[in-house]
Amino acid sequence: MSLSQAFVDKLSLSKANSSPSPDIPSERDGKPGGGLSQFTDSFLSPFSFLGSKWDDLGFSPSRENLGELRGRIWLPNGCVRCMSCNGTISHTSGVVCANFGHERGPWSPCRGAWHARCYRALDSGRFPIGLVPHERLCDPADEDDEGEGWELSEAEQEVLRDEYQVARGGDHLLCPFQCDKCHFRNMTGRDPVEGGSDDRMLFCVRRACLDSFWSWCPGTVKSNTGEMSRSFARAIGLGLDDPLGQHKRGPFPLRDTWGMAMACILLERTLDRGHNAATLQFNTARGITTVFNNYFHTTPEGLRGVVCLTAEVRAKKSYFSSSPVNGIWYTRFSLGCHARMGDVHFPDKALTIDELLAFLQVLDGYWTKAIEANDLELQFELATIGTVVACGFSAGLRGEELGYSRLGSTCKHTEAGSEHRKPHVVLALMGRFKGVVSRKWHHMALAPRSESGINNQKWLYRLLSLYHE
Repeated sequence: MSLSQAFVDKLSLSKANSSPSPDIPSERDGKPGGGLSQFTDSFLSPFSFLGSKWDDLGFSPSRENLGELRGRIWLPNGCVRCMSCNGTISHTSGVVCANFGHERGPWSPCRGAWHARCYRALDSGRFPIGLVPHERLCDPADEDDEGEGWELSEAEQEVLRDEYQVARGGDHLLCPFQCDKCHFRNMTGRDPVEGGSDDRMLFCVRRACLDSFWSWCPGTVKSNTGEMSRSFARAIGLGLDDPLGQHKRGPFPLRDTWGMAMACILLERTLDRGHNAATLQFNTARGITTVFNNYFHTTPEGLRGVVCLTAEVRAKKSYFSSSPVNGIWYTRFSLGCHARMGDVHFPDKALTIDELLAFLQVLDGYWTKAIEANDLELQFELATIGTVVACGFSAGLRGEELGYSRLGSTCKHTEAGSEHRKPHVVLALMGRFKGVVSRKWHHMALAPRSESGINNQKWLYRLLSLYHE
């Protein structure tokens, strides 16, 4: 549409309106406002303004001070209209893009603003949503044992699903926010085309933005927005029009500096088929973040990071990374994505002492039968199982660590341990353990027979004697 056609449309609309127009200063005699300039400025700006509202804050809709409005945190009521329903957005009822009103590249000024309920997920529930209340995920210290008391009714689950599908008023005042189209332009350098992969990308971008919002609990967002509203009211009383005017929200560079591309790839990864659930768990899908982070630090940009050292001996180094996935927005997205998806846990059942003793007693019965049948192969199998269960339990070893056992060293140190003033048996291990830099020897001293009745010595001696034979 040409500028002249826009002027004609705007003029026709104003004549058709029966209500009187607000008094706007004339541009004649060097005064701002009025005439053709008033129409062209209002068209070119992203604001649907009311003249009286501008006057309240000392703004007139002229090009000279339009730049002062861009990037403001607190916009006058009635200036911003929702991209979805075209209704006006108040200070606390919606979310506004950080590039709002700014021209970036060859495109017209951004108009990205929505009511909270209008900024809704576009994927129709395609991305998985867990059934754990958000407050619990935001405050792990308040978790109950075994998750008791957190069973949700179907109605509560439906409410939870709906909440994760929409924004909250004032989310953009707590979490960095660029609208879907701005993110798309940052990643591709063009506008989206309807249909195909572009639609899929926009679904992921909207989902990622909502996840970053939901990294904050609803109560936190409400409290932050309310406190900011009260602070600005006090600022106006003090004669401060925009107390945060030196800290503009935008514009951001026309490139993906937030890691949105990796966020979209991670979201697609979460749709893969899982083992314990219909889709992958977040902790499995997030591995792609580590892959990108490792690659980024092989590039010239990644190697420019600053290293911080302390004067202490053996002090650890701290690296300041410029990787997008280490930034504030991506961190908020990861937290929100994890909160939305939740976790499906299948923990191993704890083995009690009574169960262990009963198992070893049954194993003893089979051992007696193997001795009577003179079955060396069965004896070796039973001795191995008994040693793994008894000594592994007593030493507190993980399953894979039992494979590091060395019977030669175990036999040598166990003989010495039996002659010690406090007799004991030794389980010798050699390997690369968690938290250890290289392969090392570890000698676990165990009681021959624990107070609870676990006979480590009996089963270990049985295994060693079979090896000697």
